[in-house]
Amino acid sequence: MIERVKALMAKTMENGCTEAEALSALGKAQAIMDEYDIAQFDVEMDGEEVTVEGFTINKNDLVPRALGLAVGKFCHCKVWIDNRTGESCVVFMGMESDAIMARWLLEMLMGYVERALREYIAKGVQAKECRNTIEAKNGFKIGASQRICERLSELSEANMERGMKKNALVIVKSAKVEEMFAALDLRLKSKKMTRRRVDGEALAAGRKAGDGASFNRPIGNGNGPLAIGKN
Repeated sequence: MIERVKALMAKTMENGCTEAEALSALGKAQAIMDEYDIAQFDVEMDGEEVTVEGFTINKNDLVPRALGLAVGKFCHCKVWIDNRTGESCVVFMGMESDAIMARWLLEMLMGYVERALREYIAKGVQAKECRNTIEAKNGFKIGASQRICERLSELSEANMERGMKKNALVIVKSAKVEEMFAALDLRLKSKKMTRRRVDGEALAAGRKAGDGASFNRPIGNGNGPLAIGKN
C-alpha cells in the first residue's frame, strides 16, 4: 500500500500530469492512507523501523572511538561502545538505512585512515625519516580523526539548514530512535580518551589527510555493490 501511495504522489504537474490528474491522484493516495492507517512518515521512510547495527573493534584502536560520535550524529543515530562481552563493539541505533549507513561510513573511514597512515609511513621510510614510531602513528591517527570529525560536524549542521520538511522528518526519526533507546535502559558512562604521546608533524599530516576523506553514500543498480538501505 505504501508503494501505491508513493506512485500516486508521484503523479504531479511537474511530472507531466494535468492539474485534475494530480488532484485526483492525491485524493486517491489520501484515501488509501486513511483506510490503511498509513502516516506521511511511513511513506517518506518506506516503512523503515528502528534497528541496531554493530561490529567488533580493536579495543586499543583510537580511530573508531574518536570518530563514532561524529558519524552517529551525521547519520542521525545513537552510538555507544559495548564492552559487556569482553570485546569492544561499536553500536549504532537508528532507522534501518541510517544505522546501516553509519556502520558502513565508520568502517570506510577507519580503512581510509589506516591506508593514509601506511602511505605516510612509507614516504618517511623512503626519505629516511623516522615516522614508524608510536608517537607518529598516534599523532597521524588523532590528526586525521579530528579533521574528519570537524568536517562531519560541519556537514551535519549544513544538512539541518536545508528546509523545514527535512528538519521535520529528522525530528520525527530522532523521536522514534530516542523512544527505542530509552526502552533499552542502558547504564552508559562517559570515558575520557587515554592521553597519548604524539608527534606534531604527524598530527599535522593526519589533519591534512582528513581533508581527503569522502562521505558519499555507496550506490548500486542491483548488479554491482548494494546500495545503502533495504535489500
